[in-house]
Amino acid sequence: MVKTPFKDDYQFDLGYHQSYSIVILLNCLIFSSLVPIIPVFAAFFFWIKYYVDKYNLIFVYFKVYESGGKIRKNVTLYMTFTLGFYLLITICFFSAQFSQEYFYGGCIMFVTWAAIYYYTKR
Repeated sequence: MVKTPFKDDYQFDLGYHQSYSIVILLNCLIFSSLVPIIPVFAAFFFWIKYYVDKYNLIFVYFKVYESGGKIRKNVTLYMTFTLGFYLLITICFFSAQFSQEYFYGGCIMFVTWAAIYYYTKR
């Protein structure tokens, strides 16, 4: 019996890995307000993930991605949405725990984020 050589036809799914990273980022941001040690582990996770994904894209699953920069615009929108969602949750949490001063300051931050989101969406 003659064995045929194994051919790996898997392609690195860039969209899946970027959306997965955005979800991890949102979870780390939300829970970092409650547990301040989480950003250390999140930074370590993203540091390792960056080098693993870079290695996979360059040496293992290389494929020419010709998007013309469209993926950067989409990721920027999702990242600013994640930041705004984090700001909204943080505003609600701290205004419920402390006083209304945090609510007013948080509203100013949220309006600033909304302006940034609106202008990056164009």
